Parts: sequence; structure tokens; C-alpha cells
Amino acid sequence: MPNVFLILITYLAFILSDFLTHQLAWSSVLVISGIGFLGTFYSHQGKIEKGDIHALIFIAAFAGTSNFGIIKIHILIMLIPLFIVFLFLKLKKMFIGFGGKLGFISFLSCLLFHFINLLLIKALP
Repeated sequence: MPNVFLILITYLAFILSDFLTHQLAWSSVLVISGIGFLGTFYSHQGKIEKGDIHALIFIAAFAGTSNFGIIKIHILIMLIPLFIVFLFLKLKKMFIGFGGKLGFISFLSCLLFHFINLLLIKALP
């Protein structure tokens, strides 16, 4: 059950940052830092480690500011936060600290889905 909550929070941060960046044309830096700041007010409970939820909020906010206007298959955009949570939980023990891990997960998630989008556009008539 904690993983479902992580996914929901990640979706929320992702969609909010995408909306603020692309619909309201706010600065990416302002959006990422604002969402990250709001995420610090969440107090962890239960089985979720304190750093996990805050890190996932920041990763999702960063990924949400990417330009997904070129992705024509909208379900791919909705899979990105799910992939972010999956990568974060799998790479958790591999990287020490947050700096490189957060940027790497966000970059890899966005890159993978842009690549899948290109492959599907070429495959579909």
C-alpha cells in the first residue's frame, strides 16, 4: 500500500508541474522549487521513509517540466510517473545521496518515453 501512495503523490507532482510550466507558462525553476518546497510540508507516516516521498516529489516536478508536447500518445505521458517510482525504488540502494540519483532518474524516465514515442509513431500508420 505505501507504493500506491508514492505513485499517487508522484502523479500529482508530475501533472501539477506540467500544467504550471506548459499551460500557465511559469518558469521551470520556479515550478520545480515551488513544488519541492510544498512537498517538504508533507510529514511521513507509516512504512514510507521520510526521504523517499520528498525525493519523488522533486523528481516528478523536474520530469513534469519536460516538453511532452511532441508525444502524440498520451498514455505514455501517464506512464512516466509510474516509471519514476519504479526506478527510484530499484536504484535506491545503488546511489548514495540524492544529487545524481534524482537527476538521473528524471532524465532517464523522460528520455525513455520520448524514445518509445518515436518508435510507436514510426510503427503506427
